[in-house]
Amino acid sequence: MTIQGKWPVSWITAIAALPGLLMIGEAQAQKGQTPFDEKGGWHGVMNIAPGKYSPRHQIILGGKANPRDEGLQPATVTTSSVTEIEEANIFLDEGTWAATGTRFADCEIRIDLGGALQAKNSLFENCVMGKGGAWFVAFFSSKWTFHQCVFTGQFIAPFQNHDIGIQATNCTFFDIDLSPVAYREDAGTERLNEWMQVENCRFVRCKVPESFLLMTENCVFDGCTFGRAEDAIPMNKPVTMTVNLINPTSSKPKAGANRVFEVIAGDLASAGASEVPYRRSGKSLRFE
Repeated sequence: MTIQGKWPVSWITAIAALPGLLMIGEAQAQKGQTPFDEKGGWHGVMNIAPGKYSPRHQIILGGKANPRDEGLQPATVTTSSVTEIEEANIFLDEGTWAATGTRFADCEIRIDLGGALQAKNSLFENCVMGKGGAWFVAFFSSKWTFHQCVFTGQFIAPFQNHDIGIQATNCTFFDIDLSPVAYREDAGTERLNEWMQVENCRFVRCKVPESFLLMTENCVFDGCTFGRAEDAIPMNKPVTMTVNLINPTSSKPKAGANRVFEVIAGDLASAGASEVPYRRSGKSLRFE
């Protein structure tokens, strides 16, 4: 069954037992009658219709099906192509946001232990991203998955691996001061975890700390500046890795104890978000 229009709290109980997908109709979205206009946490399955949104209230994934409930019900949110979200404050408390072909601009995105972001073919223009909430575990308390995505201006910070778990593949990063990565016990082992993977990505004019570089594999660095050797990185298992530079005369990575960076001059055709039709002007990103 398809439900269109706004989401007053009074509807929640009435439709809770109904099967099907809760979808916000495109015509209603154009009138501004969407979940973004409602206060309170979202829950259930929500497929947001294509459109351009500038939410007036904080978006919280995880809400109560009934005001008397003690716990939160998770939300499963989907956004697809031709969807733009600007200047939003997003907190993924309980639930998952799956974004395909979605543009996020000047947003703040925080994830707690029960939340996850799964983005594909999406644009992130100058977005603040990081751990939110008070719940945590020993490793990877928030989960971030990016495939064929493009970023400008900002990325996840601060980056401590007990707070952040990341899988970034075939992404492109422009003009970002990347955060140093805080490892817990042994960077040589922890960097191999499935939730510390930055693979087949392209970095353009970024500032790259050594601790972040250690997470990368088969990546290309174009006009980037590499930081100093970080003596504080805990390193028991030795690491030797190759670093691909477009310009061999540019800044080169500096290695601390028990690690070696072998610099290779040249490009990798597979690196970067080659499947996403976009245009960039400074920090501005748009789909073609």
